[in-house]
Amino acid sequence: MIKSMANKTNETTSNRSNGPFVTQQVVIITSVTGGVAVLTCVAALVLVLALKLHTKLVYRLAAYQVLTSLLFAVANCLNLAVVDYHRDNATNAMFQFAGDSATRRVLCQIVAFARMYSAWVKLLAVVLVTCHLYCYVVRYNNLKRCEVVYVLVSVLVPIAICVVPFAMKSYGADGQWCWISGENSHQLKMSLWFGPAVFLLCIVTAAVAYMIVVLFRRACLESNDEFHNRMRQQHKNALLQLLPLLAYPVLFLIFLLPSFVSQVYGEEATYAAWLDPVNAFFSSLLSTSAGLTLIVHISSVWCATKRSVWRLHRDQRCDARCSS
Repeated sequence: MIKSMANKTNETTSNRSNGPFVTQQVVIITSVTGGVAVLTCVAALVLVLALKLHTKLVYRLAAYQVLTSLLFAVANCLNLAVVDYHRDNATNAMFQFAGDSATRRVLCQIVAFARMYSAWVKLLAVVLVTCHLYCYVVRYNNLKRCEVVYVLVSVLVPIAICVVPFAMKSYGADGQWCWISGENSHQLKMSLWFGPAVFLLCIVTAAVAYMIVVLFRRACLESNDEFHNRMRQQHKNALLQLLPLLAYPVLFLIFLLPSFVSQVYGEEATYAAWLDPVNAFFSSLLSTSAGLTLIVHISSVWCATKRSVWRLHRDQRCDARCSS
């Protein structure tokens, strides 16, 4: 029975490898999309600092999301360091995963830990920020003092989770990736990452949907009272400012699903070779979307502010001409 389980594990690992051609696709996709993700996140952070938006809590929370996405993108790009770029004469392929060297095995374990840690940091940052927004929007509780707690929890808690594969010596080469490998790799991946991640993201996505409904109802509430009209305008402004923060959990869940399907389907004997390149693309797209969302949001708010100032000046000039 033990022998049959070992044969099944070897068969699954073989199915996950898919040969040098798939490795070449993964390397190219990770290089291009990973580079774009890093540049996008860096540009978003520079924009926040240049416009001094980090003094505002909403943009600071959004910057945390982009920073965790940057770390996740860099960790994925580190996977390129363990790929052998020598030509394979048997297959005439330029890229082939090198797992025979002892140095590369150790390096692969480090990269696997970095990928696992950065993914959990990003997940906890999304969950904690969403909880903050829920308390602020629905419960009217301003938890600004908890900002340091959010950072500490999202940075320290993943360490306790990520050392489990280290203790079980499960970090290593997993197909085209450095991640959890070995005989119990599927169970560890589902219990340490995919299961908790999908569960938490489904909960926070439902919370986001509820918050959007609440904000829309408040923003569309008609009243002849000046106080209620002023509150309605404040809710509209809050909805505009919170849109990028509300988008991050939804984007995370959308871009995690291909990796989840790849993991579940990868245990089958008919594992499709195209799932690994798709997984590489969506992993980088997750970080790219975080930086791009913040850039678009800042640009739209800046343009809206400029239009409001221009209209105010135009009205003032018209009033001055009419009075004269």
